[in-house]
This record gives sequence, C-alpha cells and structure tokens, in this order.
Amino acid sequence: MDQGENGGNTDSEPPTRVSPLQLINALRAVPPSCLLYVNLRVQGQQVSAMVDTGATHSFLAERMVTQLGLRVDKHGSRIKAVNSQAQAVAGMAHGVQIAMGEWAGKIVLMVVPLDDFDLILGNNFFVTEKVLIMPHLCGIFITNERNPCFVPGYNLATDRPRGEKSKAETCPQCNWPKD
Repeated sequence: MDQGENGGNTDSEPPTRVSPLQLINALRAVPPSCLLYVNLRVQGQQVSAMVDTGATHSFLAERMVTQLGLRVDKHGSRIKAVNSQAQAVAGMAHGVQIAMGEWAGKIVLMVVPLDDFDLILGNNFFVTEKVLIMPHLCGIFITNERNPCFVPGYNLATDRPRGEKSKAETCPQCNWPKD
C-alpha cells in the first residue's frame, strides 16, 4: 500500500453508501387529515356527501328525510359515534335512488341525527359498488361491472367561490381542511 503525504492510504476505498432499500423503512407517509366530498343527486335533488372510509354504513341526516321525500322503515338499534352518547337510529331508507357523475344506482341509508353533514357515504356503499378512494386525484373510482366511472370530488379548502378567502387551516400534503 502506498502512503500519501499525510500518511493516509492512497488506495482509496469507495465511500460508504446506504442502499436505497435500507432507507425505505425510514420513510413515513404522513396521512393527510382531510375531508373529501362528492356531489350527488338523491331522489333527483342535489346533495353534498362526505366520503368516510371509517363509517360502517352510509348515513343520512334525519332532517333530510322530509326534504328528499323518503320512506323510512323503523329500526330498533342504537349508534354511537366517537366522543358522543349512543343515539337511537331513526330508521333505514332502503332502495334510495342516487346518482353521481355517470354512475346511478340504489343505496341503503341509515337515518340518524347528524349535525355537520347531510349524507355520509360509508363502507357498505364502497364494498357494494367496489369503490376506490383516490384522494391524490380528489375523487372516487366506482369499479362495479354495471357502470364503472370516476367521480370527481372536492374539498372545502380549495373548492370555494372565487375571491372568497379560506378560513380553514389546510393540510400541507393535500391542501384540504384539517379536522
């Protein structure tokens, strides 16, 4: 081995490098805390629905039943949401005609007291209609055999009337409102 002026090894070894595969575990995706909505028509009337992958069922606000002219069957169970008391389910609306984008079909809605939303699309709808949630494209993809289509969604932070300032703090990953 040759030694240089400083006594170091002149047969230099390549620098130590970390394989990109070793770094993959160090990467952590920060899930955005964002709300995705879709516009749909229920019994022919325009309604905004929140897309909620954590909801077991699709829910309709009790106050919307009369407005939409729905028939509700009695249901004896109770429902409990996080940080709230258990509440009686007002009933079930079966075979409710809904349409969004190019898709149309029937859905079962659990009628419950809701404060913040008119309609929540939940897992029963996602499973039945084979829905893929695509937050990076701000929408949902319905993959059922009858009528597959992409339904564009929106969020309250970016989809507001022109010139109106957003008061909500937004998520840096997706620019949607934080919960």
